[in-house]
Amino acid sequence: MNFSLIEAGLAAPPNVTRNINIYELIERIKENPRSSEIQQLQCLERHSEPFEAIKRRLPVIKPHGIFEGYGDKAHFQFFSGYLYFDIDSQDVDEVKAYILKVHANKICLLGKSVSGKGLFFYVKLEHPCLLTQDNYHTVHSYFLQTVFSDLQLDVNATGLSRNQIIPYDTDLYVNLSITVLIPEHILDGKSALMSNKGGGRCYHDKKPSGFKFEPIQECHKHIVKETIYDTNGEDYIIGLRDSARLYIPEVIRDGTKHKTYRAMVNAIVFNNRVIDFKYVVSYINYINATRTGSHPMKTKELYNTVKREYDRLKGGGKFFVGSKCVFTNPNLSKEDRRKASYAGRSEYRIQRSLEILKVGIKHFADCNEIPSQTQVSRFLGDKLSLSAVKKHWKRAMEEVAAHEGLPIP
Repeated sequence: MNFSLIEAGLAAPPNVTRNINIYELIERIKENPRSSEIQQLQCLERHSEPFEAIKRRLPVIKPHGIFEGYGDKAHFQFFSGYLYFDIDSQDVDEVKAYILKVHANKICLLGKSVSGKGLFFYVKLEHPCLLTQDNYHTVHSYFLQTVFSDLQLDVNATGLSRNQIIPYDTDLYVNLSITVLIPEHILDGKSALMSNKGGGRCYHDKKPSGFKFEPIQECHKHIVKETIYDTNGEDYIIGLRDSARLYIPEVIRDGTKHKTYRAMVNAIVFNNRVIDFKYVVSYINYINATRTGSHPMKTKELYNTVKREYDRLKGGGKFFVGSKCVFTNPNLSKEDRRKASYAGRSEYRIQRSLEILKVGIKHFADCNEIPSQTQVSRFLGDKLSLSAVKKHWKRAMEEVAAHEGLPIP
């Protein structure tokens, strides 16, 4: 879930610079590189010419989604999964305390606006795929007029292409674990559907007759997303093996959907050999709804694409997956797995260098010669550098001598 960033601010045409995620946004708010300008702005009279001049050149984001090239509604591509709200000209500390007391179970981000005299907050949607351009205003108005009716929210801060000038607030309140459901009764049933118990069933046209998509929460229970090998209690094992990691692009564009979904089927089935088809197609159906903006693949076409690839693999077809040389113990912490992966890759590179070097040494040993480092390096060519030959020479010579009977001078 990303936001479009316009570094040039409001003083220039709204050309999108790039997209940022919520973590980068949080970092920029807390450690804003334009903090000195913002502090200067906060000392000026609001709406004065100097105030507006600074304000208009500060970077802005599009809190409601991603825009293609240009930051207006016509160029909207994908929802961010967040709703943005603005409170202007209030007793900031008092209102912030009230919001956290009454609405902390609904808000994931709360901070001061760029002027320092107002507040903003974000609501993170539980099922962002249910939000469409058709029902966006209905959903936003529901939160504005019903959920937060006790707050004096800015009714002008509701547009899909709304800008937010990135503020500076070292005391930004953050709780990204908080999500909010969109009540079913306010959704347009033609544009989005919900499962019986609140799970996302996100599809945009009729599903195949007699088939029922599973909620995404249920799919997650059945899908392992990366290949795991038994490390026998060790932190890692090394050796080139087939491997698949379920990769989901941030944006799945037209012309890439069939290829992307087939690749996803390969990864899911490779890592989950006994998985039922319904979980595979339901998971990809959810991705189709959440990562393709307003251009999802039709559900029947998606169903058939996934079914053909699933049946091909289950019928003994070749898996199109990659390979890895290091596999870490999944029971380790994230940080320990990172360290184990680094150690494993280092060991693997050493072993590869030794194997290549020993080939060169054995070539001369077969001719009853004890070669020099330079001779072996020339023989190996670009397979191994001279510096690597020198680095691993002693160990390689010892191992060849132990197995081939080659005397070491």
